[in-house]
Amino acid sequence: MIQYILIIENNPVLQKQAGLLLEKEGFIVRYAEDVESALTMLVKTRPLLILLSLTFHKMNGFTLIKILKNDVDTSTIICVGLIDFMKNNFQDKIIDSGLDGYISVPIDETTFVKAIKSYLKK
Repeated sequence: MIQYILIIENNPVLQKQAGLLLEKEGFIVRYAEDVESALTMLVKTRPLLILLSLTFHKMNGFTLIKILKNDVDTSTIICVGLIDFMKNNFQDKIIDSGLDGYISVPIDETTFVKAIKSYLKK
């Protein structure tokens, strides 16, 4: 099975930036632009880590995390949120969400990959 990181992000610029930084470090990256597409992908394969936005038009990232963490087949997937604290006030939700961590956006290119690697080592 291919070991990869799944990025679920509806901002194409942020999605591309995160993906390029990870690919440059040798990670295999797959993409989904919404939660529904990600769930379809997750039926067939399991990523090492999911990097996701929490705001989408239909199903949000918090709902996806709840689904994943309550399913024995997906509960061990590491889930890291991409969070813009300037636009969203998620601090209270993050604590109880099941997220394994978060990365603030805009992405700091000097620390991003190091942060992802630290989540993978846990």
